[in-house]
Amino acid sequence: MPFGLSFGDPESYVREVSISQSVRTAYGGDMSGGTETITALSMLIDGEWVAASDGGTYESIDPSTGAVWSTTPEATEADVDRAVQAAHEAMTTGPWASMTPTERGKCLSRLGDLLEASSERLGEIETRDTGKLFAETRWQATYIAEYFRYFGGAADKLAGETLPIDKPDLFVYTRRVPIGVVAAVVPWNSQMFLSATKIAPALAAGNAIVLKASEHAAAPLLEFGRLVAESGIPDGVVNIVTGHAEPCGRALTTHPLVAKIAFTGGPQAAAHVIRNAAENFAKVSLELGGKSPFIVFEDAELFHRTPLTGYRSASLLRHAGRPIVRADFYGKTADGLDLLLRHPAAGWSPVGPGSVPAELEALCAGYADAAGIPAAAALDAYVAGEPGVVEFIRGEG
Repeated sequence: MPFGLSFGDPESYVREVSISQSVRTAYGGDMSGGTETITALSMLIDGEWVAASDGGTYESIDPSTGAVWSTTPEATEADVDRAVQAAHEAMTTGPWASMTPTERGKCLSRLGDLLEASSERLGEIETRDTGKLFAETRWQATYIAEYFRYFGGAADKLAGETLPIDKPDLFVYTRRVPIGVVAAVVPWNSQMFLSATKIAPALAAGNAIVLKASEHAAAPLLEFGRLVAESGIPDGVVNIVTGHAEPCGRALTTHPLVAKIAFTGGPQAAAHVIRNAAENFAKVSLELGGKSPFIVFEDAELFHRTPLTGYRSASLLRHAGRPIVRADFYGKTADGLDLLLRHPAAGWSPVGPGSVPAELEALCAGYADAAGIPAAAALDAYVAGEPGVVEFIRGEG
């Protein structure tokens, strides 16, 4: 595996199986190969690393090569139910329920320390699975450590109030209690960060979590699960399931024991989440993605305006994907936007490869339209050259 990639203790959540390589590019190319070792991932449910109950899996593709590098469990409804039941028991009758807020906070602080110490490994895994730049994935693993340290300190600062009332024989006060099992659903493009913003405050308040990792890139969150166990957080408090919207996402967001749904993704998927929440009356918080337009004025220095359009992965929500440039100096700006995209581990590359085939096709179609070339030509340009090297060449249109 590249970069000295390590997944920790192989007994914890990953096993290696030698299978016939099923290789394809995300863009219709063909890179035939022989047999290679492919990583078989497992879900974290009630402190155990498990396969799907029916043995179902799906493949994850390394976006820098187009080759299958891992298989991931396709969670069934029974798997999701087991995860939610484990979370419910952990926060109502397990050790987590009897821990003081200060003890919970210490667990979160330890998790932050483990994240920082493991940033190299987490970055390598996320880069391999998503195509994001290694410089960013490694930095982000260190950055989110601060979330867990912050909420570790906040865990014993949650206080109620005494309330004035016009009845002299009554004493009225409020007490803050955990809301219940939290279902967290995150996309692939910043899932470590987006998971931290959901998990850390929920755990600080004494809740338990069932996290649905993105079907496009689950590996980094499964490695995160290994660190959860090392931090002293009891089994069942954090569960990580993998799979697609059907049945995994639906079963999770409609489960009667789920009290809150924290979702980050697109508006279409969010509409399903809202409808699903009508089944269990769960509280819902939504963070929805969109385009990031920006305007380049003629007095902007080319050196400063060029990197804005492409830094990080080609499909990232924060990617500045809709530049508005005056026609009379478009050519000079476009010259600066011509990109040579290499494997995301290459430290100098400003952009990583696209991770989701449908998004990549849409991206190339838009590029082709702007460049005045056929969409097929844009796709061919993207996959031109040896595996791992992608050239994006501006057309003359």
